[in-house]
Amino acid sequence: MFRLEPMDAATYEAWRVKSTQGYAAEKVAAGNYPEADAQRLAEAEFMTLLPNGRETPGHEIRSMFSDAGERVGHAWFTIEKRDVGEVVFIYDIAVDPDRRRRGYARLALAEIEAYAREHGCAGVMLHVFGSNAAARELYRSVGFEETNVIMLKRVDA
Repeated sequence: MFRLEPMDAATYEAWRVKSTQGYAAEKVAAGNYPEADAQRLAEAEFMTLLPNGRETPGHEIRSMFSDAGERVGHAWFTIEKRDVGEVVFIYDIAVDPDRRRRGYARLALAEIEAYAREHGCAGVMLHVFGSNAAARELYRSVGFEETNVIMLKRVDA
């Protein structure tokens, strides 16, 4: 049976390094961070959100496991107060590249949605970079609605 389980220490450390690097690259590509400062800024943001790492109270940092018990991805989420009320906010969710297109992201999102209901939340929210068309389509297909869109037309290239 598919499941989300707390991430172990070794997996957490590898995830943290890879995730901050990926986040920094996405922020540069989106025009949010200057390339020279991107890694430092991404790491600072993670430290602000996760001051105690995977032991930070209220944050769920989970590994995804397939029916066969193989680790296939990860999810990081927490309950936050937002304008619509308390929501589960997903900070990071990804399926390993060689495991994509097998329904794991949908299963993880369904488990996170169940978590939100169990905790009396108004909904589930997340941020997705505009360039990630596949993720945006997935989120729409499971009922997410775009609530804010920031667009950029480059004129300096």
